[in-house]
Amino acid sequence: MVIIPSIVKSPNKVKDLISKLEVFYLANKTENLYFTLLGDASESKKQVEEIDNEIIKTGIEEIKKLNKKYPNSGMGKFQFIYRKRIWNDKEGCYLGWERKRGMINRFKRLSSWKNRKSI
Repeated sequence: MVIIPSIVKSPNKVKDLISKLEVFYLANKTENLYFTLLGDASESKKQVEEIDNEIIKTGIEEIKKLNKKYPNSGMGKFQFIYRKRIWNDKEGCYLGWERKRGMINRFKRLSSWKNRKSI
């Protein structure tokens, strides 16, 4: 699994990062290699921001396009995961647990692809 962990603040950032996934795929067309954008919500005073739904919608749409463009038997070659914010007392705001390191640790713990929309 090739992963790009990133803080995602806008739908345009999602599109940019997913286009990078496509470039990585085109440079590495190995049958058993998959590509995932691990998007982390930006810090906020609120747990959920309006932009979150736009980011999720864009991520899902763009990944569907790539999986349709490069079909694969079984699970699609491309995935998008957007992690919700949790309260961080030290920072005094909502953000992803331990940022990139935490995002990768949570990704490793995924036991089912059915839960790929949010971790």
